[in-house]
Formats: sequence, C-alpha cells, structure tokens
Amino acid sequence: MTIPAPRTLAEVIARTAEEVARCRSIVLRIEEAVHRLVDAGEIRGERPLAEIQSIDLLDQRLDDLARWLSAIAPLTGAAPLPQPALDALAALRLEELRHALGGRQRNQEDNAGLTELF
Repeated sequence: MTIPAPRTLAEVIARTAEEVARCRSIVLRIEEAVHRLVDAGEIRGERPLAEIQSIDLLDQRLDDLARWLSAIAPLTGAAPLPQPALDALAALRLEELRHALGGRQRNQEDNAGLTELF
C-alpha cells in the first residue's frame, strides 16, 4: 500500500500539528492514570511526585508545539513538499503516522489508534 503524498508544506505541517495534539491526548490519559495511582496511595514520596510533574511539563510542551505548528502552517502557502521530505515521510517507523501525515483519513485506516510494538 502506498502512502498518500501531501502536496504542500502547509498540509504536512498542519497534519503534524494534529499528530502532536494526538500525542498530547495520550499524555493526558497517562497523567490522569498516574494521578489516580497517587490519589489511591499507590505512589508515594517526593522523588516520584517530582517525576510525575514532568508529565505535566510534557503535556504543556506538546500543546505549545501543536499550537505553534498550526499557526505557522498557513504561512508556508502552497510551497511544494520537496522530495527529501517525502523520502523522510516514507522512512517513518509507524505506518499509522506515515498515513496520517500523508493525508489518509482515519476512518479508512484498518488499525487506527493502534501502536506498532517492537
């Protein structure tokens, strides 16, 4: 199966913003799960709590990156995506990510939302 090729830099940057936002939603689920463990007393101590705060920092960074990419995508206009970028897209390890960045609709994906394990 071939990967749909994005036509413009704006398209791939906008799709990248969407993927970063999807990653953020995963981080939020992890953060909520960890908070439930803390509230249940399963995780105690200063060090683990300090490490848990890094989850929140990651969430904030992903949110900022998604917003940044969304803001700059339209600024690139109709600049075509160069072949080296298409080659890099084809080399991504996760098939779902390759297809999402390439523009394949999620409802067309057989394994949408599944992670390829190594």
